[in-house]
Amino acid sequence: MIPSKGTHHTQKWLVLDAHGVLLHSSEYWILRHLAKWYHLSLWKLKINWLFKHIPAQTGKMPARVLYSSIIGKDLSKSQFETQVMRLYKKRAFIPKPIQKELQRLKRAGWKIALLSNMNEAQAHYHREAQTFKGFDEVFFSWEHHNMKPFPSFFSSLQHKIRARGNNILFIDDHWENIFTGMLLGWNSIKLREAKEVWLFLKDLK
Repeated sequence: MIPSKGTHHTQKWLVLDAHGVLLHSSEYWILRHLAKWYHLSLWKLKINWLFKHIPAQTGKMPARVLYSSIIGKDLSKSQFETQVMRLYKKRAFIPKPIQKELQRLKRAGWKIALLSNMNEAQAHYHREAQTFKGFDEVFFSWEHHNMKPFPSFFSSLQHKIRARGNNILFIDDHWENIFTGMLLGWNSIKLREAKEVWLFLKDLK
């Protein structure tokens, strides 16, 4: 049950995904490079990632172990940092036009939260880089041992921000996550990549 004490229940919240919405979707881009470097099948790496990424994103497996498992080679810490994370960091930023719109919405009274599936290496990077510094709440799946599209992950955030579902606007790039948001009564919309997101935020009052 969501507390309704005070003005929390009337506050408007914008809840955003990270990869594919605020940040470039880089997972398959990274796999494409790994396939080239290690002379492996890209399709095989994609299938391996689909079957193996959940433990890494819910805190049960280190990211380095995940990628070692995907390519079938034990990556050292140095290799993981100079190959996988170096590629990830190249795209791990919020485009300036989107930053500008988020700042405008904050001034207009919106509160902003992040609800994102991330492994521990990605989450640590963004905490250190303060990528989401201006956000009112940040939920990384790795830190909560839970992930989208499971309703319990959504509910944990909703309980923390003390908001009613109809006061939450949720943006994600995957239909299964959108359906979960709708199931909980959130206003949910599917958008993908920077231009779509920027155009939508630009018209949001």
